[in-house]
Amino acid sequence: MGKILGTVLLSCVIFLGCSSTMPGGMTDASIPVDYGKYEILGHAEGTSSSMTIFGIQSGIPDLNKATQNAINKLNGDALINVRWYITTTNWVILPVTTVTTTVEGDVIKFIRRSK
Repeated sequence: MGKILGTVLLSCVIFLGCSSTMPGGMTDASIPVDYGKYEILGHAEGTSSSMTIFGIQSGIPDLNKATQNAINKLNGDALINVRWYITTTNWVILPVTTVTTTVEGDVIKFIRRSK
């Protein structure tokens, strides 16, 4: 009984983590948009992450990279109705932290006028 309880408690500690999400903000568009001269391709989400292991950081989450990832998913030109947030996850037993910046919005494609 003691070994089973010890194994269960050890497993809980190993897999125990803490995650928090903080709002980043929102804006009308990722670039200046001439309203009415585009088509909406759909909703998309892009992310950029970094990880810190034993105090060594692998990089910095980049808002621009996350935005471009979302736009590229639907081969668009820009995002409208943009929202972003940051999620931080810490693992208790291991000194590992991940930070993810997430950007979501509606991907648009500009309508080109033929001359």
